[in-house]
Amino acid sequence: MKEARSLCVLLAVLFVSGCGKKGNPLPPLQRIPVAPADFSVSRIEDDVYVQFTVPGLNVDGIGPADIARVELYAVTAEREPRLGDQMDFDDLRLLSTLVASEQVRRPTPPVPPVKEGFPPIPLPPPGPGVDQGTVVVVLDSLTPAARMSVPLPEPDAPRTGAALELDLARPLVAPLDGDGGPQRYYYSVGVSPRGRYGPPTAFVPAPLGNTSGAPPEPQLTVDETSWTIRWEAPSGARGSIDPPEPGLLPSRPIVPGPAPTTFDVYEVPRNAPADGPPAVPAPVTPAPVGTREFTHANSTLGVERCFYVRPVDIVNGVHVRGPASPTICASFADTFPPSPAGNLDAVAVPAAISLIWEPSPAIDLAGYLVLRGDAGSATLTPLMEAPISELSYRDGSVRSGLRYIYAIVAVDKSGNRSPESNRIEETARP
Repeated sequence: MKEARSLCVLLAVLFVSGCGKKGNPLPPLQRIPVAPADFSVSRIEDDVYVQFTVPGLNVDGIGPADIARVELYAVTAEREPRLGDQMDFDDLRLLSTLVASEQVRRPTPPVPPVKEGFPPIPLPPPGPGVDQGTVVVVLDSLTPAARMSVPLPEPDAPRTGAALELDLARPLVAPLDGDGGPQRYYYSVGVSPRGRYGPPTAFVPAPLGNTSGAPPEPQLTVDETSWTIRWEAPSGARGSIDPPEPGLLPSRPIVPGPAPTTFDVYEVPRNAPADGPPAVPAPVTPAPVGTREFTHANSTLGVERCFYVRPVDIVNGVHVRGPASPTICASFADTFPPSPAGNLDAVAVPAAISLIWEPSPAIDLAGYLVLRGDAGSATLTPLMEAPISELSYRDGSVRSGLRYIYAIVAVDKSGNRSPESNRIEETARP
């Protein structure tokens, strides 16, 4: 019996040892975050706004992400960086400038169930940093140091085929939109708590070429339903052709010129916190406009609003916003009279005169005033102090046998009065 038990133990040990030798050992699990999403770069004058979304997943598709921070880098170079045998990601980071490091806090643990008769367990306050999935905006200034180009290692393979033909086909004159100069390339990467770097985003450039100058002070006009801003072209505006001198024949350039300068209109935000996080300025124009005038409907009256204009030039194939014009403001006060009421009619009844009229189409209507005067009088006076909302009125203060003149005036919520409606005369009956 003892020998049989020893034999069973020996067979079990051999079986377990044999199972452990099947196949190669699995590599340790590397939990690193995916690249930040929605990565975009916008240059406005000498400021570059970089926006991205903090990763919420790891490269294996499992969340939440194992991430401690997101690092934003920039490198100024004559060409886009290319990772390979000549330069790996660590080499690129040494050549780049760390623009910002955004700390990411750990996700809040789920709320534990509350036991009957016990108060809920308070959660610890959130730690420093931003949450996963947060949209982050970083502002980078194009200082003289940021504009200095650094040499990059030569790419792994020489340019051949179509890429080489494209280089040879370029004109031998300096391109007019700034193509060919250095650019500042931005990229970001998530870093795990153990210092492991995930995959970086694509390289997104911010061109460093010059833009048009600042437009002169614009003009702003306001009416009841819209506002219009107008401006003149700034110095250095692209795509404009001077009129030919008298006596010269018109000509056409052999090489096409740069894309014309377009424009964005911005509103100065009211009550914006001075120490708040940066935000990409959003123009009120849905897209850059090619004209030097913009009208915006559905304006809100009653508050002062201020605006400015920026030129938009295409530099290295990218829209770049130039310096701002002086700011122009308007009170947007509601001084516009409403539309009058229509088709006033009167009917004499015993000891009174009844009036009825059609409504005013004013969208901010407060009511109506009934005006009355004696026959032959040019001046009519209101019969009430406050506007009424009804479309009819019974005047019981008339004297039998006398003839009266009536008119209706519409009043809006700002106290503006419309022109008179049509006048009508009626004689009071006994």
